[in-house]
Amino acid sequence: ATGTLADITALWHDRGKPFQPMVDGGLFFAIDGGEKVVPAERGELVSCRRQDDVVESVWRYIVGKSAVDAKYTFRLWQKSLVVDVECRGGSVGEFRVGRAVGVESPRLVTLPYLACESQRPAALVVGPVDQPLFVFSIVDHFRSNASSLWAANQVADEGVVYNGGSRYTPKTDGRRNDCFERLFLTVSPQFEEVLPNVANPKSPWMHVAGERVWIAYGASDRQQNYAFWKNVARYGMTNIAYTDHETGWRDGGESFTMRTRAAPGKGGDEGQADYARKIRALGFRYGIYNNYTDFAPVNEHWDEDYVTRNPDGDWKTAWARCYNPKPSRAVELEAKLAPIIQEKFHLDTAYCDVHTAVQPWRYCDFDARVPGAGTFAATLYAYGEIMLHQKKTWNGPVYSEGNNHWYYCGLTDGNYGQDQAAGLAENPWLVDFDLRKLHPLCCNFGMGNPGMFYGRNESLGSTPEEREGRVDRFLAATLAFGHTGFLLLEGGITNTVRSYFNLQQIHKHYAEQTAVDIRYADEHGNLLDTSAAVASGAFRRSQVRTRYSNGLTVTVNGHPTEAWKTISVELPPNGWHVEGTPELKLTAFSATIDGHRADYVDSPA
Repeated sequence: ATGTLADITALWHDRGKPFQPMVDGGLFFAIDGGEKVVPAERGELVSCRRQDDVVESVWRYIVGKSAVDAKYTFRLWQKSLVVDVECRGGSVGEFRVGRAVGVESPRLVTLPYLACESQRPAALVVGPVDQPLFVFSIVDHFRSNASSLWAANQVADEGVVYNGGSRYTPKTDGRRNDCFERLFLTVSPQFEEVLPNVANPKSPWMHVAGERVWIAYGASDRQQNYAFWKNVARYGMTNIAYTDHETGWRDGGESFTMRTRAAPGKGGDEGQADYARKIRALGFRYGIYNNYTDFAPVNEHWDEDYVTRNPDGDWKTAWARCYNPKPSRAVELEAKLAPIIQEKFHLDTAYCDVHTAVQPWRYCDFDARVPGAGTFAATLYAYGEIMLHQKKTWNGPVYSEGNNHWYYCGLTDGNYGQDQAAGLAENPWLVDFDLRKLHPLCCNFGMGNPGMFYGRNESLGSTPEEREGRVDRFLAATLAFGHTGFLLLEGGITNTVRSYFNLQQIHKHYAEQTAVDIRYADEHGNLLDTSAAVASGAFRRSQVRTRYSNGLTVTVNGHPTEAWKTISVELPPNGWHVEGTPELKLTAFSATIDGHRADYVDSPA
């Protein structure tokens, strides 16, 4: 034994030979003033004991002239090995997952919406297509005492890296935190069983968010803005959650967060209150913009001691002209300001920008004077507390920006359904993590907006055919991932009507349901369960059929060029078909009928 995670061996009966899932995994120690991290020169076993189903081992590691003690605790929870590690004293620079060695035919599959940094954790698939084994490992972000997480995934001759680990960065006093981590290693022949759970409370507002098509619309001229939305409502589009943007707080370059006074040039508080009343009278849910990540020096609440500190003591920058407020102070400011805003404007939803767009460690406060300094978990819990307080204040759902929203689903009631790093406009639609783990917690909308899906510098196209095709793909992906609708304004009222009426009744009936069966079509049209589809690579065709707990079946052809002839209908590229039950009389499709593509919805509404 070495006292590293290389001591762990995994074997599934009748599924290949034993293998080492975490070679080079474990503790790495900071040396040379923290310039680099290294494994211990050697580890000496101090004690090892078993109590019931728990094994606890204590090791003494030799690092240069120092001896460092650490404790590992191991237990099995169903098909997961749970590893707890504790190493006090601030000598740990990194905790690593390691690499898998001795696996047969390894391949890696990344999961849309399981974001990290430039790389993300991957599921490791090993063995033959007809007898696969799936391996996944992840650090528990709720229990980590680290400053940040990192991920890597690569297949190489020396082994397969499928995740990274955690890092411990010095605080402003030069000291690192004690190392506390929990690592889950899951091995199973069923792909769904290795997906990580998200242990957040379920949103209490899914019955509202689930039936609403979402849109953000920045205030400009209140009279013209109201005329626009009154016209939208005349088309029958009223099941909308509409949040204003930062321009409601400012007329120019002044502070746009942590304010209670609306932009004077747009009518001030009186104009904002009147606008909120009229928009809500149309049947919309309406809310304002806020965020507690961007703090401007010209803000009335400005205090230098409220600013997040980098490890060198410098101020943490945020949006243009802004610094990041300490997460601990952000909680205080939100609790103070949100009730004042609500008392003035009588809102029933809101958009809390940025918080779920960034990793929790992006705004880690290293100020050694602050409780939880140097831990990203302090930021995670602070931002989660803000979301919980927001929904109570507005008495309605709170939404955020998304991209790293998997940490916050349920704490938020919805997010832009974006994962820009996954490139889902082109890359395969592996929907299981989103549908099985995030969908039950909250209502993420659209694929974000079209710019988030196709790229911010991309338009919907230069020809009518291209524009229509891109709208088709955006709507199809929204349905495939089980999201609620995003109201399209690009391209005029035609696209607005399509994005609303094609999707609203569908997502109303699946938003609060769970996915009970997910299948992927192979090149012959055979419907494979997720394990077979991932092992064979059939999921890369993005032809997905999902059955929800109420019996609703959603079939989506995300293949960019090939039609899919199902039992019921022929689906062109980016086509879809929704079928209800005798109790739920809902039929909808975007399919090929008599040689032409047709959109059709027959719903209870």
